[in-house]
Amino acid sequence: MRDIIQDSDPVLREHSEEVRSVDDLVKEVAGELLYYMEMPHCGGLSAVQLGVKLRIIAVDRNGEHLIIINPVIRKASKQLYKAYEGCLSIDYGVTVYPVERHKLVSVIGRNLDWQPVHYKGTGLFGAILQHEIDHLDGKLICDM
Repeated sequence: MRDIIQDSDPVLREHSEEVRSVDDLVKEVAGELLYYMEMPHCGGLSAVQLGVKLRIIAVDRNGEHLIIINPVIRKASKQLYKAYEGCLSIDYGVTVYPVERHKLVSVIGRNLDWQPVHYKGTGLFGAILQHEIDHLDGKLICDM
């Protein structure tokens, strides 16, 4: 089981690579992401937070844990709002940061069966999607 890396690790500020197919590594990382999703107050986690630079995220949607491979924000509302977010890789449970988020995002990607998926997110779910996709692009809330 990999540990969740912290913001002092430079890999968190690097871009993650696109997944080409669901292989043993992708399944292993997805399983570890889902394991960590059981932590208190964990709304999402990205593969890069485990030190694996692949475009895979786990997100919580009303108690359902989803794995999204190669997530892309297809559309984002022009309306923004200020959110206050924490992160498992930055002083978890201690520090929250103000960030601007889109009120609505439309995200596409693939699931573990390599089937296309599409999610629309508002509120907390929308913020989680944006937060985890930011991780895949090397962006941390403490730097925004």
